[in-house]
Amino acid sequence: MRLSPLLLLGFLPLFAASPTSLDLSGDFFAAGRATRSWLDDFYGEWRMDHLLDNAFDDSVVLIETAGRIGTPDPLSFSVLGASRRWNHVELDGMRLDDPFHPGASLTRAPLWQRTMELDRLGRTVLLREAFPRQRLAFEFSEGFLGGRFAAADWLYQNLARSPSPYERGVLPPEDRRRPLGSFSLLLCETLSNGSGPLSLTTFAEGGLRHLLRFGSAGYLGAFDESWSQGEIRLTADREDGGAQERRSLLLTARARECAGVEYHLAPEESRMETAASLSGWITRSNGAFGALLGASLAIENTRSRLPDFTRNLIDQDGEGFNPTQPSGLGIAAGLQGRLERRLDVPWFDRLAFSADSHNQFIHFTPELSVETNGLTLDDGARATPIEALLFDRKPVSALLFSQSLGFDAAKRLGAFHLHGDLRIWFDGAVGALAPLLNPGLDWTAGVAWRPAKAFSFSILLAHRRAPLEWESVRAQMPGWNSGSARAWNDANGDGAVEGGELGPVTRRTGAAWWTNTNALGSPQVLSLDIPVEVRLPKGWGVSLTAQYRQFRNLPWLSYEGGPGKVGSTVLVGDTPVFVATNPETRFVLGPMPASAMTNGGSTFADPFYAGATVRIAHEGARSFFSASFTALMAPGISALGNGPLANDVGTIDESTANPNTLLHQPGRLAPDRGYIGRLLVGGKLTPNLRLAFQLKYKDGEPFHYFSAAAITNAAVRQAAIWNNLVAGDNPWTGEFGSRECAFWNTELRLSWKIPLSRGALDLTFCVYNLLDFGAELAEKTFFPENRAARISLETQVPRGLWMRADWAL
Repeated sequence: MRLSPLLLLGFLPLFAASPTSLDLSGDFFAAGRATRSWLDDFYGEWRMDHLLDNAFDDSVVLIETAGRIGTPDPLSFSVLGASRRWNHVELDGMRLDDPFHPGASLTRAPLWQRTMELDRLGRTVLLREAFPRQRLAFEFSEGFLGGRFAAADWLYQNLARSPSPYERGVLPPEDRRRPLGSFSLLLCETLSNGSGPLSLTTFAEGGLRHLLRFGSAGYLGAFDESWSQGEIRLTADREDGGAQERRSLLLTARARECAGVEYHLAPEESRMETAASLSGWITRSNGAFGALLGASLAIENTRSRLPDFTRNLIDQDGEGFNPTQPSGLGIAAGLQGRLERRLDVPWFDRLAFSADSHNQFIHFTPELSVETNGLTLDDGARATPIEALLFDRKPVSALLFSQSLGFDAAKRLGAFHLHGDLRIWFDGAVGALAPLLNPGLDWTAGVAWRPAKAFSFSILLAHRRAPLEWESVRAQMPGWNSGSARAWNDANGDGAVEGGELGPVTRRTGAAWWTNTNALGSPQVLSLDIPVEVRLPKGWGVSLTAQYRQFRNLPWLSYEGGPGKVGSTVLVGDTPVFVATNPETRFVLGPMPASAMTNGGSTFADPFYAGATVRIAHEGARSFFSASFTALMAPGISALGNGPLANDVGTIDESTANPNTLLHQPGRLAPDRGYIGRLLVGGKLTPNLRLAFQLKYKDGEPFHYFSAAAITNAAVRQAAIWNNLVAGDNPWTGEFGSRECAFWNTELRLSWKIPLSRGALDLTFCVYNLLDFGAELAEKTFFPENRAARISLETQVPRGLWMRADWAL
């Protein structure tokens, strides 16, 4: 089903092909849609994550992308405050979500032959691929080009109104994460033109990147990760009786040495990963009818770099409190279909019916049936053994399904344009604690007022369901990550867990000890969009868009019988800290209680997103200008920890049952960047020489400071971790916490097209992080001896260079 963008844009055609997106062809907006011609003429960068992070106003990428350091990582981004896990990626209508990394994409090829749009209501990246020209492209990236900008500290102090990491008294490591060198190769070829064109596109890339690791003493040294990935796409197009038909086959593969380090996991906590997928689908459409039928098979094999390791409960950046995930072999098989039919009804300008079906079976076999991890509390002075986690791994399987039927309609009444849709859903999962069956309704209602050609005002209300995805479903499987914690004395002091060193059970963990209330369905998103847009003379335009998202029915784990049945509160200094004393810990999974927010001072029972973006832009025949500024807030409560693995709406984690997690809450969620500014200037200096300059300012990621203590209770030593400062700030109480440094990325791209006897050679040179301020990526979040000095663990990817040669025939 497609929503008319008129409700958001006012002056665009009523029946545009994509929802809530902006057409760059002759228009002055850049956010929401990227065409191949615009990428070629004005932008000069073809990476999907780069566009989502630097060009689109409605999305925030949650891991580092500057210098393409994040190319091998799963795509992790938030659309208007929503969870990274709820995103979808479509190529020519086929869902190509990575089944093992929800929200990420199986296809990672750059957009050389594609148009990209963002459906912000459905949190879906829509890719459309044209029939490719014959093309050969090669790209090389180098990770270091000179040192920090000479006036970096002065500029940072005056722009951010705060000292840089280099001025706080405790210097970050001189070493910095960066690409050590990477390459990519693209080859497009037409194989035949019999009954229709048959094309083959091959893409491969790989490289080495330099990463840092940290411990209780801070910087412990660097390590390198190699990676490779690629895909082969075979496309056959033909016309049959006025209908367009496309048959597609896509093969993808990837390999990594240290999966998980993008979330600052230590090398021994990461995994070696290899994966492949095969997807095939057929699409057929004419003016009134469209259909898709597709199937996919994906395999992912992961191996623990150090299966039985001992880790410090004090994770220095506060992201990896639960890094232990089983390794093994995952197999996913999917089947999906779609029908769309436009109905000819006189009163409506548009009335259409659609049906969707998306089904996936996933099976996982663990690498080890038993896995042991020792836990210490290492505050830099000593490492205190606390407990050992003994996991009992079992194979797990789940069937995730989603079926829907819907109608959408549009009508023009003078200066008003009305649009609405209604979709009936039946989705769920089989294989978790209990079958998850979730019938329900999605709907949209909107009106656009366009009293003059140059002015538009719109209001759009919508309700959308978030998908049931593998990460949330597997958490509810008793065989996935269940085990027991036992007291551990490490008698020989070697840091390894041995049988004779184990004491009694101190607590239980994992879904084997959970009860499902059966009241939990899919998370819900209620949204409001109000855009106002004005066309100005000579191709200029201004827009103001206000947005609100409310996240309802979020999953939440609580102690069975309440905290009083599990433990008690002790004073550590003047802070009341909860400590578990009952080893038979049990949990109940249900909807997030309103008290989680309201007890922290919130006037709202649910986490939400609220923001506004102002934008001025111009597109001419030889130049493009776009400047936007977004002010936003995303307050809420999630699991104990920082970053997108924990501080994200809808995260299922046992820490939400612990009262320590609710200390200094609510705060700001990981997608909350406070303020974001984007500037893009591009143009053709001559018909064959193009220049683009890009600046992005992004406020820092909000994070909690933590405290930890080893507490002896009934002769059993335990550890407690609690928030001692709010993440970002609490907008209701005024409590102010911390964010990482504000982040700037400046890029300069120069492209020179050289006509040849056959085709043209396009050479592109890009310097990224041109003004290297050295903003921080991670900060020490435990035991800040001097919070004013705020110890940075590592800083932004340094200035670097990438080059591309593209021969289009």
